[in-house]
Amino acid sequence: MQVRRNTAEQKSLVRACVAAAVLLVAVVACRREAAEVAPPAAQAPASAGSTAPPAAAPKPEAPASPPAAPPTAGAAASTAASTALPMEAVAVTSATLGNAVNADKRVTAATDTFRPQDTIFVSVETSGTGGASLTARWTYGADAQGTRVNEETQKVPPGGPSVTEFHIRKPDGWPAGEYQVAILVNGEAAVTRKFSVK
Repeated sequence: MQVRRNTAEQKSLVRACVAAAVLLVAVVACRREAAEVAPPAAQAPASAGSTAPPAAAPKPEAPASPPAAPPTAGAAASTAASTALPMEAVAVTSATLGNAVNADKRVTAATDTFRPQDTIFVSVETSGTGGASLTARWTYGADAQGTRVNEETQKVPPGGPSVTEFHIRKPDGWPAGEYQVAILVNGEAAVTRKFSVK
């Protein structure tokens, strides 16, 4: 009988130890959690005669921000636009000289020799879906360092291939000699066409 009692007491003792261990683990876990949330400990009180100000009270944490609202149709369209394919840079595909253009701004008869009374046109075709500034820089003289006759800049709208027309005229007539027109895209030289007046 005594052996049985010892076994029952041992089982009770083991259960009590297990319960105490579980309780100890729970207390340690609660303290650790409380330490993570608790504000830092206040500084030790200042000694008598010290003029240091008391430690400021900790500021409460800001409440968690509310969940973000679902995107609206306008926001979705904006996101779609920002993820669209990038615009292709504008490039000159041709520059044609002539003394007349049609309604679509293309030269009707290409030439590189003009008479003094002619209006001189250059029709510039571009590719690319981006917008750009297109400049025609006209000079008199055989090289690019000649005398500047005229310079004009036009905007090429975004959206695809485009044709832009530039022209110069001089009512009292162009002096005979060599000329050239340089076409620039956003200030960078793209193509140069030489021509003469006879």
